[in-house]
Amino acid sequence: MYKVMIVDDMEIARLQLKRLKIWGEVSGFEITDEARNGYEAIQKLQTNSVDLIITDIRMPIVDGVELLEEVMKKSWHFV
Repeated sequence: MYKVMIVDDMEIARLQLKRLKIWGEVSGFEITDEARNGYEAIQKLQTNSVDLIITDIRMPIVDGVELLEEVMKKSWHFV
């Protein structure tokens, strides 16, 4: 099962993504973590690896583009 992190500052967006019926055995992807912004995601990624990040672009503190730049800079590898 592939591990997925959802990163979005809007709680309702994270909730709606989690409610989709595509997660689990149907697709092989499971939501294992979520974050409210890129900074929180970076903190979590330092101790928990995931295979896929689904991120919003416009967020406070650290936006989605900055998050992905940090992932590339740290050479964290995801599917």
